[in-house]
Amino acid sequence: NKALSDQRVRRALGMVINRQQIAERVLRSGESPAYHYTPPGTGGFISPFRWKEDIQEARKLMAEAGYPEGKNFPKLEYLFNTSETSLLAAQAFQEMWRQTLGIEVELKNLDWKVYLSALHAGDYQLARSAWSGDYNDPNTFLEMFITGNELNQTAWSDSIYDQLISTAAIEQNSAKRLELFGKAEQRLIECAPVIPIVFNKNKFLNVFLNKILL
Repeated sequence: NKALSDQRVRRALGMVINRQQIAERVLRSGESPAYHYTPPGTGGFISPFRWKEDIQEARKLMAEAGYPEGKNFPKLEYLFNTSETSLLAAQAFQEMWRQTLGIEVELKNLDWKVYLSALHAGDYQLARSAWSGDYNDPNTFLEMFITGNELNQTAWSDSIYDQLISTAAIEQNSAKRLELFGKAEQRLIECAPVIPIVFNKNKFLNVFLNKILL
């Protein structure tokens, strides 16, 4: 979708989502709002950067992108897997985008296997996604968005981001390594190929992220 190729639009979509409301009133299963991508404390990493929720700034970004008050903005489609909680979250996103930005988003749900196939094929405009860390290190969350990674279902490609992750991979100093991951996280937030929504929690693993892919 041409509109989503503009990072100002992607950032605006993320700025108007009330994550606290999604966690406490929609999902209500112990989730916490995700204002950054990598879950806090993963391998000792604490993200120094945050998504900000700012409706006025989001409207300004949309106007700069050529869509003041949502005018001339194409209808988008949000893909999610069939489940009650995914539907409730999708309806909440849909209403937040309509009320704050004046844009219409059509909801499309698919059974799990078909939904996964659509994600892998890149056959979506906006889509729900989630990731649970394979190991206790920020790399398990951040390396998935380097160019060509099979887990990079956004097809986003950024040479600066790639360089930061590749440099972190060979950095021996732990403090410098975490600093590189911090810069990568900042780049991810600025370019917004994904919108972090909530961190999920369960008794087995406390690093699980729900997000929207763009």
